[in-house]
Amino acid sequence: MKFVLDHDVPEAIALTLLGGGNDVVRLRDILPQTTADRIAWNHAQRNASLFVTCNRNDFLTLAAEGHHQGLIIVVRRDTEAQKSLLFRRSLTLPVQKASLATSTSPSHPFDFLQKPAKLTPQFRCR
Repeated sequence: MKFVLDHDVPEAIALTLLGGGNDVVRLRDILPQTTADRIAWNHAQRNASLFVTCNRNDFLTLAAEGHHQGLIIVVRRDTEAQKSLLFRRSLTLPVQKASLATSTSPSHPFDFLQKPAKLTPQFRCR
């Protein structure tokens, strides 16, 4: 699948999608942070991509204007237990020389986000 990620979407989501073999474009890599929402939205539609954002209100309004490829609203809510778990995991991860964005090996540092677990990380928008 093809995804366009808004500037406010956490990198962990991008890495998870890439790890699943998806085509991911991060707007922060191609457009300035000050780019109007409509331009970002139109970019995703022109490229037949689902749009992923934490900016609920503005993009629901754009999506309501007509046909589109899809909209995913990310709601992030970190609990202290989740933050602690993620921090502890990050301390035990080996340093990898290969790019995280292209790694699909079992030792990929975000594999735990893809597998069902008792504690599923959630994310909070800035």
